[in-house]
Amino acid sequence: MKRLPILILVLISATVFAQTVKRVDKFDKANVRIEYYVLKSDKSIKQGPYAEYSRLGTTPYCEGFYKNNQKDSIWKYYGFNNKLCTTGSYKDGKRIGLWNSYDSDGAQEVLYDYTKKQLLYYKKSPQQLQEQTIINGKDTSKATLERPVIYVDGVGSMFRIIATDMRYPAQARDKNIQGKVLIAFTVDTLGNVSNYRIKSGIGGGCDEESLRIVKLMDGDWLPGMLGGKPVTVEYTIPMTFALETEDQ
Repeated sequence: MKRLPILILVLISATVFAQTVKRVDKFDKANVRIEYYVLKSDKSIKQGPYAEYSRLGTTPYCEGFYKNNQKDSIWKYYGFNNKLCTTGSYKDGKRIGLWNSYDSDGAQEVLYDYTKKQLLYYKKSPQQLQEQTIINGKDTSKATLERPVIYVDGVGSMFRIIATDMRYPAQARDKNIQGKVLIAFTVDTLGNVSNYRIKSGIGGGCDEESLRIVKLMDGDWLPGMLGGKPVTVEYTIPMTFALETEDQ
């Protein structure tokens, strides 16, 4: 009998939720189906559960919650391999507390405390052993960093953005243009990103599409470290375009 008041409260909450919000189910971007709720009194305000799925299936790309049109509570982002790649909490639309990112094998890649603005862990990679381009005003130099530039959301989130947003340009498809585009940008000592540019391209619209996709990677960046101090670094991301071949 003690459970009865709790059950009644849950039923009342569900009824109030259904009376105040409306479900929206639509296709967005290139390959994504979105499900979320909006207020019946103002359809521009998201309120309640939010999820993105693959266009042809039910595999989630992300799951979260909106409160008064702002991200709230726990959010989970999944990679193109259906594995969790980034998770953490929002409050009033801002990230708070601990955020974890994972690589394609499910191993922890980054642990960052957004409340304390503190990096607690990052997985060391072969990139650390490679020389990076350091920018000092108009001068540049090469050096091996003590800590590389870090994308807090992890590489898995980069792949997720590419998988859900990239479109193969029609011109490149028609002309059978394939290859690798290299996009470069600057990450300064505060982690600010600027000066996006095409470092090497293949044409057919692939260069511009690569630039567009990289600019969608709006997560937080941490600067590279050298001599115990943050430095401004040129960061590069390769984007590969490959057409599917028909089986003979």
